[in-house]
Amino acid sequence: MLAQAFNASLKEVQWVVLAYLLAITTLAVSVGRLGDLAGELVPREETGRAMGLLGTMSAIGTALGPPLGGGLS
Repeated sequence: MLAQAFNASLKEVQWVVLAYLLAITTLAVSVGRLGDLAGELVPREETGRAMGLLGTMSAIGTALGPPLGGGLS
């Protein structure tokens, strides 16, 4: 448990998790808006391919994250 690992109270751990979620949510919305302002970087006929690549990279990251993280700790 994080509280035990970092010698912190449960309330402190909850605040850290809440701050992380708030930061990542704000960042995701902001970067999405910047992407909208930048215009189309991928032509419409290549959108499917770009989305497929995005999904593939997300799946690879999700699959490799836990083993790599466990190996680092």
